[in-house]
Amino acid sequence: MRAYMQGGGFVVEVDPDEIEAFSSRWPCSNLTVTSGKEFLFSAENGDILDAATVSRGRRFSTEADDGSALAALADDACRFGAQALSLTDVLAIRFPDLAQAAPRP
Repeated sequence: MRAYMQGGGFVVEVDPDEIEAFSSRWPCSNLTVTSGKEFLFSAENGDILDAATVSRGRRFSTEADDGSALAALADDACRFGAQALSLTDVLAIRFPDLAQAAPRP
């Protein structure tokens, strides 16, 4: 996964191999493992603002992948991004178990 700031939010990109590894833990996953995913979250509270399937540099709807596996992947992506970017507010709101360990700016 890769995370970076964009405007008032943060983006987390998930590669197909990471999705395949994630899907192996979700036996009923309907996620497309041949394409990546891109999530945009609010930097204030971690709310998901946008999600897309990414293939060959083009963005597509995640409609075909919608369901509990996509929601869990988005949650993992939010957690990763908040930790990687040291977003203490997001960690405190969405992942209080990690907020204790987060470095203070």
